[in-house]
Parts: sequence; C-alpha cells; structure tokens
Amino acid sequence: VCPDDYYQLFTLHAMMTNAITPLVYGLLIGKSAEDYNLFFEKVSEQDNFQPESIMTDFETGTIKSVKDMLPNILHKDQIIIGFDLICDQFDDDADDLLEYFERACICVPKRRGTGRKKPQVDHRLWNIHDRVVAIVPRPNNSVEDWHNAFADRVPISHPTIVKLGEKIRREQSKFEVDMTKILQRHDIKTKKACYRKSDERITRLANSFDPTQLDQV
Repeated sequence: VCPDDYYQLFTLHAMMTNAITPLVYGLLIGKSAEDYNLFFEKVSEQDNFQPESIMTDFETGTIKSVKDMLPNILHKDQIIIGFDLICDQFDDDADDLLEYFERACICVPKRRGTGRKKPQVDHRLWNIHDRVVAIVPRPNNSVEDWHNAFADRVPISHPTIVKLGEKIRREQSKFEVDMTKILQRHDIKTKKACYRKSDERITRLANSFDPTQLDQV
C-alpha cells in the first residue's frame, strides 16, 4: 500500500514489553541500500537511534544498510563446532540436506589450506540465540501481520499521500493507547497462552546452553 510515485511503505517497529508497535512510517522510492540508508539517516536526525538489535526480512538492500549504519550484532563462534557434532547424528540419506545447509548457512572447508569459505547467509542473520535469551521475538511475523491487516483497512492499493497519511494517523492513535497502558505498567496480552508457554520452554533451553558441553546437547 503506497502512493503511485513511491515503491513501498517501510515501517520501523519497536518492542515495548511484550507488544510490537510501529513507530516510524516511511515512503521509499526504491529498495536499494541507499534508499534504506536515507530512511535510517532521517530517523537518526530526529532521535538518538541506537537499537540493541535489528530484525528484518531477508532483503539485500535492507541488510546492507543495517550493516553499514547499525553494525551492532555479535558473531557466534560455536556454530561450526555444534554443526559438526550434529552431523554425526544423521543417517547417510541426509547428506544432501546437510551439504546444502553447510554451504548456505555454515561455511564449507576450503580445498586448500585451513579455514572455511564464507557462507551464502551470514551466521548473524539466522542465529537467534541472543534474541531468545533477551526474550524478544524470533521471527517478524507480527510486523508482517500488521502490514497485511493495514493493507486490508486501506480500500485502494495506491492511495494519495493525504489519504494514506489519514489512515496512518488513525492507525497510530490505536497504538498510542496501547503505549499509554504499557507506560502505566498494564500488561497487554498479545499472544495466546500456548504460544507464550512455547516461548518460555525455548527460552529455558537457550539459557541452559553451555559452549563447553556442545556434545551433550
């Protein structure tokens, strides 16, 4: 949903306690790293924007922009060791799957010398251990759900900027009410009980991780 002269409506959401709330809305003319850089520059001009972590879709332009402007994600050294240990537990008929995953997400050993080749997908893009321990969302489903719901509430695919602005203001007013409740320490239930219990089990498992006992996992 965006006006004819723009490519997309790009939003920046933040987590407030257990609620994911849209805070910034931007109309971008493309999806290159330069387009996203301009968006983050404008955000930084208005606020001391220093997030502890960033989650985004696997969009090349967004990822490059985040790396350039918000280089704040740590690397995990136990991934390769853990993968080698897990491989030993699989039957031979899983070799093709393991080889693909190693090539795409782990990094295959170099043919000559020591070390490994760079994987197609950086470890920092798919390793969610820190997010689990920090009790923040693993996927960005809530953001995708919001965009789908917002698109349903806008009657046409390419509204004018004025019409889109009115819809955004109306949408944001609902979240302002939620944010007020959060600041007053009211609990906002955003997940079903079964999902909350599942998250709690995953968090306990991540907190029990010991890099010196990878062969025990």
